Amino acid sequence: MAKKKSGESISFEEALLQLEETVAKLEQGDLKLDEAMELFGRGVELAADCNKKLASAQQRVEKIMQDAKGDLFLQPMVLTEE
Repeated sequence: MAKKKSGESISFEEALLQLEETVAKLEQGDLKLDEAMELFGRGVELAADCNKKLASAQQRVEKIMQDAKGDLFLQPMVLTEE
């Protein structure tokens, strides 16, 4: 798993991929405690980054909505659980 330097942004897709890889490694259960703690910390950072990127995307979607006449309006995005 390649880490980005502090302050360097990665795409949502890359962050999600790294988070999935991190979770898979932790689920294997064969890491030393220090390694597991480091990976867990990285996973928390990646999850926060993904949540931030999703919130930003949601705000942009809400600002772009248009009605049938072409007038722009703000419509909150409704998230459904699958």
